[in-house]
Amino acid sequence: MPIGKIPPKVLEELVFSRIGIIDPAVIVGPKYGEDASIINIGDKVLVIHSNPITGAIENIGWLSVHIAC
Repeated sequence: MPIGKIPPKVLEELVFSRIGIIDPAVIVGPKYGEDASIINIGDKVLVIHSNPITGAIENIGWLSVHIAC
């Protein structure tokens, strides 16, 4: 497999097919191309975001801080 993003088929077979119980509180859950989830926590929602860095070899620490902040 080349360096970089995991192909959708592999991600489905190895990760998404093993997630388990579906929680109705999860409004937006894990899926290919989605970097955020939305979870109902009562009278509010919690938004969780990630910004994966793929294929970076040099300056990974700098990239992590500057992309995440």
